[in-house]
Amino acid sequence: MATEGGQTAIRKKLQSARQQATPVAARLGAVWGEAVPKVTEDVLGLEAMVGRVGVTVRSLTRTLEDVPETSLMVRLERPDGEGFGLAIAEATLLAAIIEAQTGGRVRKGPVPERRPTATDAMMLADLLDPWLVAADAGLLDHPGFEDVTGYRTGGYLVDARTVLMSLPEGDYKLAEIALDFQTGTRVGGLKLLFPPCDAPQGIEEEEKSLGEALSDAVMDAPARIEAVLCTTKRSLGQITAFQPGDVLKVPLSSLMAVQLRSPDGRRLSSARLGQLNGQRAVRVQLAAPAGQGVEAQPDGSPGEFAAGLPDMPDLPDLPDLPGPPDASEAASLPDLPPPPPPPMEGLSQPDGALPALPDLPELPDQPDLPPLPE
Repeated sequence: MATEGGQTAIRKKLQSARQQATPVAARLGAVWGEAVPKVTEDVLGLEAMVGRVGVTVRSLTRTLEDVPETSLMVRLERPDGEGFGLAIAEATLLAAIIEAQTGGRVRKGPVPERRPTATDAMMLADLLDPWLVAADAGLLDHPGFEDVTGYRTGGYLVDARTVLMSLPEGDYKLAEIALDFQTGTRVGGLKLLFPPCDAPQGIEEEEKSLGEALSDAVMDAPARIEAVLCTTKRSLGQITAFQPGDVLKVPLSSLMAVQLRSPDGRRLSSARLGQLNGQRAVRVQLAAPAGQGVEAQPDGSPGEFAAGLPDMPDLPDLPDLPGPPDASEAASLPDLPPPPPPPMEGLSQPDGALPALPDLPELPDQPDLPPLPE
């Protein structure tokens, strides 16, 4: 658990970030910064803080391009039906809310990658609606914020296509809010899109140069990467003779030397095969010189295993050891006396000569035995 001094330092950093924002973002940051901690404590019994708040104008299509499939999208609407908006909760934020409602606390660790469901949308609404109500109370006292108040959560939107069918196309006011649960345990983002009318002072539409737009387009282009476990060499006859159920042996060492390749076969990096959250995964390692890797031989035996290790330095030559001495030069040793006999345990050793044994009497002659019958 974080100390009181550490929490005070984090609050100062968050307050400093809000002070450096635009006037509209600073006002939203101040209102949400007061509403979120109190509401989260009342609803979930957890500590939560607001980080950076940004406000821009962005088209709906452009906003949806950056939304991953693991984010939850919920429609925002006014009770009077005068406006519609959109709420986008990142996977980390959604995981924190679900963990708090189901387990009473927020856990550390990676967030499972999965598509959100309608049940997740209802659990988000249990906290998002009180946030919106509390934020409205702070914004109604300031002119120019009427168009971003009065919204509540509506229906669950499955994907970007559903959003485009549910909301009109155009430019929206985008408020991006960073939320911190339990002092860094879970940090996630919330995006709120409101239909624009007269933009308050301080909101500027995003403008990018041609070079920046081209760079974004290139970096956003999809790229295909293949993870190659190992390669093997077979004759054309062996390949054409393959049948369903045939087994190709893969050397165990290939698990440590997976190759990441581009579609044209160029090697990009090395990786290691494993699993994450119950699914197969590869961990990227430092790139090794081209041509290294694992290659299974035609007989199925593992080939050379190279994982980017440096060459071992040559060891210095060791001096010759001296040979055995000449037998003629060895000094003659005296003969050793014979060893004494081992002591006989339990028997006494009498002094002097042993006494003579008495003569035994002669035995009488034994009668002859009858012959055995044939």
